[in-house]
Amino acid sequence: NRDITYHFDKNLLTKFLKDKVAMPSGVSCLEGEVVDCEKDDDGNVVNVITNKGIGVNSDLYIDCTGEKSSLLGQHMGVKFKSYDKYLINNKYLSIHIPYNNKKEQICNFTNNVAIDNGWIQFIPLWDRIEVNYYYSDKFTTKEQAILEFKDYISNEFDYLVTSPKIQNYGELKQGMYNKSWVKNVVGIGKALGYTEPLLSTDILHPKESFIKILAILSLKDGKYNQLDRKRYNGEILDYITLTSYYTSLFYYASEREDSLYWKHNTQNLKIKSKHNNTTYDKFFKIPNLETFVD
Repeated sequence: NRDITYHFDKNLLTKFLKDKVAMPSGVSCLEGEVVDCEKDDDGNVVNVITNKGIGVNSDLYIDCTGEKSSLLGQHMGVKFKSYDKYLINNKYLSIHIPYNNKKEQICNFTNNVAIDNGWIQFIPLWDRIEVNYYYSDKFTTKEQAILEFKDYISNEFDYLVTSPKIQNYGELKQGMYNKSWVKNVVGIGKALGYTEPLLSTDILHPKESFIKILAILSLKDGKYNQLDRKRYNGEILDYITLTSYYTSLFYYASEREDSLYWKHNTQNLKIKSKHNNTTYDKFFKIPNLETFVD
C-alpha cells in the first residue's frame, strides 16, 4: 500500500460533490444563511429559518456553519472554551502566488516555515500557490506582520515583479464548544471548534465526527438517546482536545528563542498534563539524551 495525498480546491470540490454526488442521490439543496430557529418545549430545534425566508424542518440538524456556529453556539447556548493559553496565534494573512514554472513548483504536500512571530504555510493548488501567515497580535502589529510576510514572500519568490497583494486577513478563534451534540443539534468542523492548521488536524475532525454519528444512528434506525449524546460528546471532545495538545507540542518543545514570540512559546505556555483523567505526560516528556548516543 502507498500513502497518497491530494490537494483540492475546496470550492470546486464542494460544487462537484453537490452536483455529481449529493443531488443525483436525492439530496435536496436549499441555499441560504441561518438567521433564526424555533424550538419546542424540550429545547429541540423544530425549524431553522434562513435569510430567504425558507423554513427547514428536520429531526436532526448538523451545524456546519463554520466559525459562526449559528445553531450550536448561538441558539443552543453552548459555552466556548479557548485554547489561547497554549495556542496563542490569533490572526492570519493570506497571499496567492502565481506559478512561474508549474511543473517544477507544484507538489502534493504543504510546507510550513517558522519565522519571527509565527509560521508560514505553503499550499500548492492547481492554479496557484496559497501562502498563509499565522501569528499572534500579542507580539506584533498587523502592519508589522504584513511587512514581515511580504518581505519573506519576495525573497522566496524572486520572480514576482510587483509586491504581492494581501488576499485575506482575519482572526483565528482557537478552541471548541463544551458540547458537540446538544438536543437534536450536532456541531461539526469549525462550528464545533478550531485548531490552527499546523498539522491539518481539522481535516480529520469532521471525518471522525461523521463516522461516529453514522455508527450511532445506524444501530437504532436513525434514533438516539441521551446516553448516545453523552458518549459521543465525551469521545469527540477528548479527541479534539488531544489533537490541540499535540499541536501545541511543536511550540512547547521548540528550541527557538530568537524573538519574544518564541521565548513565550518555549517558556510560558500553560498546558495541562491531564484531561478527563487521561494523562498526556507522554507527549511532553523530555527524552533521555543517552538514547541518542551511539
